[in-house]
Amino acid sequence: MKKTSQNFSLIYISGAGRSGSTLLDIILGNQAGHQSLGEMGYLLPNAILDNEYCSCNNPVSECPHWSKIIKAWESKMTISLEEYYTLQKTFLRNKKSFYVFVAFLIKSKKFNLLVDNTRLLYECIYENSDKQIFIDSSKTPQRILLLRSIKLPLQVIHLKRNYKGVLNSKKKAFKKDSSKGIERDMKPQSTIFASIVYLIDNYLTILFSIGIKRKVLHYENLIAQPEKEIQRVAETDKQALETLKNRGPFYAEHLVAGNMMRMSNSIFIQKKNTDNETHPNLNTFDKIIAFIINILTFNKF
Repeated sequence: MKKTSQNFSLIYISGAGRSGSTLLDIILGNQAGHQSLGEMGYLLPNAILDNEYCSCNNPVSECPHWSKIIKAWESKMTISLEEYYTLQKTFLRNKKSFYVFVAFLIKSKKFNLLVDNTRLLYECIYENSDKQIFIDSSKTPQRILLLRSIKLPLQVIHLKRNYKGVLNSKKKAFKKDSSKGIERDMKPQSTIFASIVYLIDNYLTILFSIGIKRKVLHYENLIAQPEKEIQRVAETDKQALETLKNRGPFYAEHLVAGNMMRMSNSIFIQKKNTDNETHPNLNTFDKIIAFIINILTFNKF
């Protein structure tokens, strides 16, 4: 069968950071016919320009999978990598949400350039794969408008997590270590800033997904019942169901960017009692704010 853009589709994981998107990406990528890509929004700045690590433990320039794709993409692009990155920064950031929404509606010339060259990237990925369904876990809702515009079959998975868990994670600090999958120094975020971003990401995911297939998946349900939850959002075969039942092992072959989990040799879904999670990084004020945010985002947990 000739490889054309009509022969493959995309799953986009959207929502707030620290909600478990890398884990979900890896789990979905282990289903038959699926391939995990990682956070494609960071392919250019992190993987290509900064030559950070693929989950295969090679710098992207030395990764046999991505180096071939990037070379093919560059040969087909109608603009330079630097121009593409400028367009990404112009349209795909939270503070550019209104701008990208207008550009999406009127199909501005610059936005169409970004769309056309993004389509070429996914076509190069497909041409160098034996899979038909690709998972992009970039999370940012602005990217939904970009992916809608490239006219490929698209499903959005709106991943939600109890905001206490998200905020507790955002209060942690990490030192940059590319070999471990940590692309930059990460300082603890302020409660107010983190809360605003969480609200924006969740509400814009709903808004930008109007008119296309969107399924809500709760991180807590995924941890508690992985077999049941994955069957709601992806086709599974007997072998995949057995792996889900055993909570692993799952393998991250060639993911770019994302949580440091992707650098592990094998991954298992750990059992957690989220109702009794202590959230040691949160004070009383943080817990009150998290309670309010959960109500505002219709989070049942």
